[in-house]
Amino acid sequence: MKVRCRFLPAFGKLLLLSSKMLTMFLVFLIVLFFSYLPSYSSKISRTFGGYFIRLTDEELNLRQQVRDLKAEQGAVSMSEEFAKYMKLQRKIDKLVEQVKKMGSSRSSKITMFSMGVKFLINILHPHI
Repeated sequence: MKVRCRFLPAFGKLLLLSSKMLTMFLVFLIVLFFSYLPSYSSKISRTFGGYFIRLTDEELNLRQQVRDLKAEQGAVSMSEEFAKYMKLQRKIDKLVEQVKKMGSSRSSKITMFSMGVKFLINILHPHI
C-alpha cells in the first residue's frame, strides 16, 4: 500500500520559490557590494597593502638600533663629552638615513599595490 502525502507537491513549489528568492537576494547583495566598492577602494587597498607589505626584520632591527643609540646619547652629557655625543649622533644619522631609504622603498611598493587594487576595483565596478 502506497502512502501519499498531499503536502509534498506544495513543499516542492515552496523549495523552488525559496531558491529563486535566495538567488535574487544574492544578486541584490552582489550589486550592492559592487556599487559601494569604489567609495571604499582606498581603505581596501590600504588594508591589504599593510597586510601584504610589512616592515622587514632588517628595518625593525635598524629602528631598534636607532632607539638604543638615542637612549645612550641621552645619557651622555653634550657639554662634558662632546666627541662621544657627536660620534653617537653620526651613527644615528647614518641609521636614520638607511631607515628612510627602506621606508621609501616600502612606501613605493604600497603605492603601486594601492594603484593596482584601485585599478582592479574600477575594472570590476559595473557602471550603472
